[in-house]
Amino acid sequence: MVGKYTQKFAGTWEGSFQVSYFEGKSQQVSGPDRAFVGGFQGVTSGPGVTPMLVTPLGPTTIPSTNPSFPTGTGLTTGNLTYTFLNLGPLTTETDSKAYRAIADVNGKVAGWDLEFSAGFTEVALSLDGMNYVNPGNLQTALDSTTDPFLVGQQNSAAVNNFVAPLLHTYDTSKLSFGHLGASRQVLTLPGGPLGVAFGADYFQRNQFAVAPADVANGITPNFSNNFTVGLQQVASGYLELVAPELNRQGTPGRFTTGPDERSMSYAITDHLFDLWPGIDYYLFSSFENMQRYMFPMVEAKCRACQGVYLLQEGIANAPDLCDVCDFFARRELTDVG
Repeated sequence: MVGKYTQKFAGTWEGSFQVSYFEGKSQQVSGPDRAFVGGFQGVTSGPGVTPMLVTPLGPTTIPSTNPSFPTGTGLTTGNLTYTFLNLGPLTTETDSKAYRAIADVNGKVAGWDLEFSAGFTEVALSLDGMNYVNPGNLQTALDSTTDPFLVGQQNSAAVNNFVAPLLHTYDTSKLSFGHLGASRQVLTLPGGPLGVAFGADYFQRNQFAVAPADVANGITPNFSNNFTVGLQQVASGYLELVAPELNRQGTPGRFTTGPDERSMSYAITDHLFDLWPGIDYYLFSSFENMQRYMFPMVEAKCRACQGVYLLQEGIANAPDLCDVCDFFARRELTDVG
């Protein structure tokens, strides 16, 4: 459910108020709990609880005084191996409610754009666990001579609730926040206005999520013991200069896009490459030169100085002349014959 109310005030001032409410429910069902044939030892854990091992319990036993104990065995007690079908499946039910309220006010004063906002949100989660067996209570109920827990038979609601007490917890997550800001135009530039903005923000988050008491105290297993408890407070401020984005430019020139011949070669190559693989080696001299560099190095002997040099691929070399002798010959500083 969402609702919003907007009100216009004098001048440019305007305010709005928005509220919302959401609710969701779920149920998770799994197989029934079982007797503790290997015994049980829990661990205490949670906020305000000192982590420690609780007193260990031995394997679940049933005495001969229990009406559901098998007759004619000659035993006074026996270890119990049992699936608690008469209690029902392990069931976890959740009921989540979310609340939100937000108020906004904005307007102009002396050329300044002002804005104020505040809000509060809360998520409340009710969590119930049913048919989770408490090992200590189970042993007490099996040993009872007045109102024992009967294996494989119907038991009273009081006995069932003692053996598997309802696990309940109520978690909350709250968020409060506030914002105020101001902005205005300072200068008008060729590309647009130059503005300044400043403001402050504050929020507070409060988390409270704990396990049911029996779980935190380590006396009931098989149920989640996750917990989050804490308070977070954050205050911040900002100052901004808002400059125009200069995205205009003149007509691209040769040094931006390259010569037309190269652009045309790229365009032709893109269209013809699928039909003529390798056409790039014919259209681009760089590919041709690269292919030449892949050839083995070739040595030559200079006819003027008799020195040995490497032919430079991709460059026209003077016949039988090294670079040095060719340099002086082209300037008529030496006669190479």
